[in-house]
Amino acid sequence: MNIKYEKSDSISLDTTGRPIIDVMTIENFSRSKGADILSLLIDTGAGVSTVNKTTADTNKYVIVEKEAIVLFGFNDHGIIMRELKRLRLSDNEMNMAMTLGGMDLKRYIVSKGITDIGLVYDLRRIPTAVFCGYVVNDVIVASPNEDNAKITEILGMNVLGRFHTGLDFANKKIYLTLHDSYKCGNPKYTCGDITLAQSEYPDNVFKPSSVFQEKGG
Repeated sequence: MNIKYEKSDSISLDTTGRPIIDVMTIENFSRSKGADILSLLIDTGAGVSTVNKTTADTNKYVIVEKEAIVLFGFNDHGIIMRELKRLRLSDNEMNMAMTLGGMDLKRYIVSKGITDIGLVYDLRRIPTAVFCGYVVNDVIVASPNEDNAKITEILGMNVLGRFHTGLDFANKKIYLTLHDSYKCGNPKYTCGDITLAQSEYPDNVFKPSSVFQEKGG
């Protein structure tokens, strides 16, 4: 498929060559509020974006669902099922386990002797995020419920899936255009409206130098 990308932005690469993008988050898109910059790993294998609890608390991202999900990697339920099947649970026990969520699920798997996987997360809302020339409203992110847990902060498919995306590692660029027909796999992770950013930000808001750069510009 031949895709005409609307916008481009600069990326950086971490020590293992994974792409990182700067995302500006704004509590209120007005002259009275400032902005914060998050450097997020671009992760097309993650269903939901994540930030650390310290980041979420510092930037005052409001919790919309507490102890909402347990993340185990690329295939959350698959790993849970595999570990529980090793215990030879009955079908009724397996079905009961998979109806649990958040802290209840973690307590259950720990009670079965499975102690090396899983973190409980809170779902939070970033009112406005800006990257690559787009304004994205009501971005849902997961942050660990436990104070001392540290995770990789990522931009996941609940946001990236709304776009056709191209990565140019050699030139450290990302290219985006809106995806008309995308539907988020889990409705609770769905972000809000996405619009092209205007040509100017409020006076007191940091403006990334490349956020409005057109492809080839």
